Amino acid sequence: MTEIVVKAPKISPEEYKKYRGKTVAIYKGKIIAEGNNSNEALQNAMRKKPKLKPEQIEIYYIQIADALTTEEPIKEEKKAINEKDEIASEEELMNTLD
Repeated sequence: MTEIVVKAPKISPEEYKKYRGKTVAIYKGKIIAEGNNSNEALQNAMRKKPKLKPEQIEIYYIQIADALTTEEPIKEEKKAINEKDEIASEEELMNTLD
């Protein structure tokens, strides 16, 4: 049985933000084209770099949700949880004083 290992492309946070939700064509580690699907990304890459063969181009879909995009909402959620805990603690304190 042969195991195939696929490495994710290394892209910057700026590229991630720019291309998330898109399919990108990569040649020699650089994004050379984008598209709404793999066929479109490959066609755009072939137009920009007509001397390349399709097998020289890597195609990847850049996910919409990732740690880069969810970091701020997680911080806000933690803040809200902490605030709820503080309110609950104040209420418990008030109940013990009654």
